[in-house]
Amino acid sequence: NSIIERDGGAAINVRLMYVQAGGDLTLNQATLTGGYQSNAGALWVVHGSAVLNDAIITHNEAIAVGGGLRNDRGFLEINNSILSFNIAARGGLSLVLMEPRS
Repeated sequence: NSIIERDGGAAINVRLMYVQAGGDLTLNQATLTGGYQSNAGALWVVHGSAVLNDAIITHNEAIAVGGGLRNDRGFLEINNSILSFNIAARGGLSLVLMEPRS
């Protein structure tokens, strides 16, 4: 199991992961925690592809939407995973989908 975590003392906004067009990400038994960004604190998928297997997305924050995850016209598959305790000021506490691909 891997933990990907933002240093709590970091003075800057840090999104943990970003997948853009043509990008593919697969996370197996990973935890994403402590991300803090304007949108998508932990993971933002934009026209890319992400698969989460047995993952934990927790305690991330977005100033706008998608505290944990945000998917913009990408492919996002979530299997046997936990999304919890994520915060977003304008909605999508743990997950926001913006015209997802299937």
